[in-house]
Amino acid sequence: MLVGGRSEERRHRTVYIIRNGRIDPLWQAVQRRSITVARQAIDALIDVEAVNDLYRLEVAADQNGEDFNVAYIGKDFDYPRKELFSLAYMRQLFRYSYHMAAAGSPWHRRLSD
Repeated sequence: MLVGGRSEERRHRTVYIIRNGRIDPLWQAVQRRSITVARQAIDALIDVEAVNDLYRLEVAADQNGEDFNVAYIGKDFDYPRKELFSLAYMRQLFRYSYHMAAAGSPWHRRLSD
């Protein structure tokens, strides 16, 4: 392809994305109070928007002929999270991701994998 009088080589590109969260919805019981329900609804909306962004990036990579790779917290990670920040939860999450990487399989080629 000639661009501006120069020959442009088409390079192979690979997209890597790390989502520091899950892509599957987590069901949680909430108290029947307006503020609690509203907070849970906003949290769910933020999570859905983040996953939607991943799908858009996957489609864009596909359209551009790029390899798409995404890592996220899978359904198989089920350590309970009782607080907003928990050192025990973070340690378990680190072990989970470390073992995935050590096994050579932290990347999904599609969100549906």
